[in-house]
Amino acid sequence: LHNKTTRKKLTNHRRQYGSVVNIIIACNLPGIVAIEFDNFRKRTEREKSQMFDLGAKSVIEKILPVIDNFERGLAQAPEQEDPFVEGMEKIYKSMLQELESIGVKPIRAEGKEFDPNRHNAVMHVEDDSVGENIVVQELQKGYTYHDSVVRHSMVKVANRILMSSTMLGL
Repeated sequence: LHNKTTRKKLTNHRRQYGSVVNIIIACNLPGIVAIEFDNFRKRTEREKSQMFDLGAKSVIEKILPVIDNFERGLAQAPEQEDPFVEGMEKIYKSMLQELESIGVKPIRAEGKEFDPNRHNAVMHVEDDSVGENIVVQELQKGYTYHDSVVRHSMVKVANRILMSSTMLGL
């Protein structure tokens, strides 16, 4: 904006008319209007994308317990061939493939270093056989949607055993 009068005029029209189209008509300022309209378009596209992602995350959060139930049920299924169990496995795999196709991926946790941005430590175990802050067990899978965490992995994390002077015999 080149001068205070033009800036003031544009601000007053924004308050009075509210929309970019009315500002275009009222101000008749082609260069400024083009810039304002472009900014409006970009902002609207960004907001629309954010709303879509928010809605998608909400639906994904509601589907994840169903996936958990499939995993628990299949873990308890008998080892012998059973057409019902095979059908359930196919449905489970199909659901996972569809989720992955829209950008939902499980968070890999076991054997990885604990990351508070991706993991939720609900248990600690003292274990020198693995490094410090290493996830030793995943209690519930976590998932991401386009690299944004939808649900954190619930994990058990290893801590090193601290030797006190009494344990060392001193």
